[in-house]
Amino acid sequence: MVETQDIGVEGYHLARALIARFPMLGVEVSRVDGEFVANATPLTERHMEHVRVRHFVCAAEDIPQPWLKLNLVMEPERIGEVTAWLRASYGDRFFMQHSAPHFFEVLARGANKGAAALRLCAHLGIKCENLHTVGDGENDVELLSCTEHSYCPENSEQTILNIAKTVLPDNDHDTIAALIALLDQTYREE
Repeated sequence: MVETQDIGVEGYHLARALIARFPMLGVEVSRVDGEFVANATPLTERHMEHVRVRHFVCAAEDIPQPWLKLNLVMEPERIGEVTAWLRASYGDRFFMQHSAPHFFEVLARGANKGAAALRLCAHLGIKCENLHTVGDGENDVELLSCTEHSYCPENSEQTILNIAKTVLPDNDHDTIAALIALLDQTYREE
């Protein structure tokens, strides 16, 4: 791990406010040492089973700091009320994004994939013009926007299709293999 940015005690207070206001909202807390579920729902249980991550279900006040992010889980047709309230009430204090139709992440301001990729380039001494990125969802906007070499599968969200410089075969047809072949061809020609 090179660097972390935590949401700290303010994230804890936000989690408590969310659980009080939206009792059916699943609230997952990420820490460096594991995943915690502060408000369990059938969707959080399915998520944890799907990703096969060791996790602990406990009250928010029992989850030690530092907290890296909140992952909020609710049916796609209902999560909009939560995200609208969050953006209106806390939009200036956190970085927020959907990572799937039923997942909404709350992170520290400036904690996004694009900023992390640029910091990693600086840490490794890689010129930013040599950075190539690929993504397919809302949580990849900053990543694809931080470089001139951005790629996405053809079945990406429309926002991503509008940002990416190059569209690759869909993610069921070897997207990354197509990217590797394209980069191999490009660099052989140089």
